[in-house]
Amino acid sequence: MAWDNGNNNNPWGQKPSGGNSGGGGFGGGGSRRPGGGNTPDAPDIDEMLRKSQEQLRRMMGGGDGFNFKKTAPLLLAAGVALWLATGIYTVKSNEQGVELTFGKWSNVAAPSTEGLHYHWPAPIGQTVVMDVTRQRIITVGYVVAGRDQQTRQDVPDESLMVTGDENLIDIDFRVTWNIANAGDFLFRVDEPEAAVKRAAESAMREIVGRQSFDVNRRELNELSRAAAARTQELLNQLQSGIRIDGVSVEATNPPVPVVNADRDLQNATNEAQKARIEADGYRMSIIPRAEGQALAVRQEADAYREKVINQAKGDAERFTSVYQAYQANKDVTKTRMYLETMEKVLGGANKLVIDSGAKGLAPYLPLPIPGNSAQPAPRTAPAQQ
Repeated sequence: MAWDNGNNNNPWGQKPSGGNSGGGGFGGGGSRRPGGGNTPDAPDIDEMLRKSQEQLRRMMGGGDGFNFKKTAPLLLAAGVALWLATGIYTVKSNEQGVELTFGKWSNVAAPSTEGLHYHWPAPIGQTVVMDVTRQRIITVGYVVAGRDQQTRQDVPDESLMVTGDENLIDIDFRVTWNIANAGDFLFRVDEPEAAVKRAAESAMREIVGRQSFDVNRRELNELSRAAAARTQELLNQLQSGIRIDGVSVEATNPPVPVVNADRDLQNATNEAQKARIEADGYRMSIIPRAEGQALAVRQEADAYREKVINQAKGDAERFTSVYQAYQANKDVTKTRMYLETMEKVLGGANKLVIDSGAKGLAPYLPLPIPGNSAQPAPRTAPAQQ
């Protein structure tokens, strides 16, 4: 069905004869712009298809029939050209290309870099293009979980390591890496991420085992640098095609049981220190007091010693003087000693003194009555008339 306005069947939109002047289609010597006075005629689709078919028949050999012998080579050549064109591929600046021929890695010497490249198309060849600049991160000693990826869970089997002085240390670190050679990355290592993790953990254990606990906790930058270098060496030995960008040690702490034991030890040490301070304070307070008491007792003893010595000296001197007086006049001394002794003996006794010249007195000796503690009062003899 032709699209027309009833006056013209020209598919190219030429102006019908006898129309308005001022320009028309391709055959009319002018063009119509949107918003002009008249609308151009719509193209005739049927006429366009007919002309295309006629041109195709002329290309195929002309005539009314299809010349297969002349057309087949052309079609085959066109198909081969199109098939070969599918082998063209582009590699960006952040990518590398790996070429496979019948499933075998063919560009082993070096992967394809930035630019336009060609390789056998499928099914003979295959091309794998990978982003080699994207940084990848692997954590060792902990995993990040949760919806917000902010919850850390410790993995003791990975984080617990033995130091050079035979202490346990809990180390958490992460490894940043990317791809250095896409071919080695794809075909030399089965599980690249697992290989990076195992190599990093092995390198860290090796370095930690050569240093003391304090050094591992203090020299974090040196520990990170050494671990990155050693991990790269191990991966190069595997020809993994992996490049280590860096190792970041995030935490180096004693294990939780050790921390608890150390806290208990610290508390016990503090308590012991406190008790020692209190004991020292008590000692400082009790020793001067004891020394003062000892000094007072010593002074009292010295005073008592001096007193006893002086008293003994005095008694000895008095005895000596008495003895000397006795030697000078024995009778007087005997009488004096007798009188002093009798004074001491009879000084507190009940006694009756009778003059020896008294006459008419009868001697009387009052004896105690058995069973009666009371003694009779002394009787006095009646005086003679």
